[in-house]
Amino acid sequence: MSDSVELEPFPTISTSPESTPSRATGESERKSPHIRVTSSDGNDDREENEIFELHEDKDKPWWKTNFFIREPVLFGTWDGVFTSCILNIFGVVIFLRTGWMVGNAGLGLSALIILLTVSVALITTFSVSGLCTRIQIRSGGVYYILSHILGGRLGGVLGTLYVFGQAISISLYGIGLGEAVALIFEWDSTWAVRGIGFLTVTTLFVIVLAGVKFVIRLQLILLMVIGLSLLDFIVGSFSHTDKDAGFEGYRADLWKANQKPDFDDETFFTVFGVFFTTATGVMAGLNMSGDLRRPKTAITVGSTVAVTVSGILYLLFAFVLAATCVRDKLREDYLMASRVSLVGAIFIAGLFVSSSSSILGAMFQAPRVFQSIALDNRSIAPLRTIAKGRGPNKEPTIAKILVYVIAVLFLFVGHVNDLAPIVTMFFLLTYAATNYAFFALEMSRRTGDRLSYENLDVHDNVVDGGGDGFSSTTPTPRRRRSPSDDIS
Repeated sequence: MSDSVELEPFPTISTSPESTPSRATGESERKSPHIRVTSSDGNDDREENEIFELHEDKDKPWWKTNFFIREPVLFGTWDGVFTSCILNIFGVVIFLRTGWMVGNAGLGLSALIILLTVSVALITTFSVSGLCTRIQIRSGGVYYILSHILGGRLGGVLGTLYVFGQAISISLYGIGLGEAVALIFEWDSTWAVRGIGFLTVTTLFVIVLAGVKFVIRLQLILLMVIGLSLLDFIVGSFSHTDKDAGFEGYRADLWKANQKPDFDDETFFTVFGVFFTTATGVMAGLNMSGDLRRPKTAITVGSTVAVTVSGILYLLFAFVLAATCVRDKLREDYLMASRVSLVGAIFIAGLFVSSSSSILGAMFQAPRVFQSIALDNRSIAPLRTIAKGRGPNKEPTIAKILVYVIAVLFLFVGHVNDLAPIVTMFFLLTYAATNYAFFALEMSRRTGDRLSYENLDVHDNVVDGGGDGFSSTTPTPRRRRSPSDDIS
């Protein structure tokens, strides 16, 4: 069977939402020629849709091919959105604070905290999905949506708060990893925790500077390690006991004793404030919208599946710990879940990987949102520097450095329980604004003519009033002129 190669012409430039989004400026780009390999019987064997996929890497050194960006890279639902969301959601808190939560709040209130957290995350995910199907998603993620619907001023403020929350979450994950290492080696020193956190954050910052391609490839490996650690935890709960450590296996009396709350210098809201940080990965897919092949489909499916799977695993974690462990040990031993695991080293590896992946995700997302804010406000001199990108993917190097500096400063707080409520505040604000943005868009669609939201200009906003999003309690749509308006 002989093969022939067909070269299709360039398509015309499209202004539809399906056109390939630019990763830095938000402008539609011309698609590459389709190279179609056709066999002699007329069947298509392969179709390449992006011109950068046609470059040959065989003449390049392996370290350039695998570590640094030389061609634009776009990702899909599973390798981009789902992986980023699940790795950000499964952070250090689920490994170190689930037992502490059950020990203080009891299984009943712990389940309520988990359901509240997952409900907020799912509602926000549904709002994001609804927004993705109604407007064109470009670079900037959450900032792009908020600024185009609520106005540039309000969008810029909320986007900046979101970036700040992401930067502090890096400190949270770094401190969590340092805390775990200090517990393993029995180092009773806050400065040891801070030092380990600093080394971790700095090392991962250098990795992020290598570019998107390497980060995503590394995340796929990290996801496999986390999966193994979860399997190790479940298998260990059935296969052994460690009564000296407080793990006594499945017992009805433990299950009953751990149902009611027994707070020790904590309250329901302080425990909720710590655990809610497990929901900070919901926006991971949205924030990489400029690096996705089909943002609408990828964000909707990937984010929803990631939040649903995470919620089920959260409940499973809490149920296993409540049924197998003594309450006093759950409150005191942050590494209690590793005692339950069959091979504690595998679970610890999962903890290290979850912390590292959450830091990588936050370092990848926050600078891109910051860069988008700077691009839309380049009249301000300092923001012109932040707006500059490096390489084909317009990597926000300056924004990455600023996020890193903020994260290092908050590392000196030195405790997970102190940092977590701060992170929770910023993310609750962002989620509330995102849900309101969807509400505003839907109300605007219902109060006027059928509007074209697919091609909103950079500073258009649905809530009228000069772009600040505050001047009107009822969203007022601004309809675009159509050819029919000229016919009278």
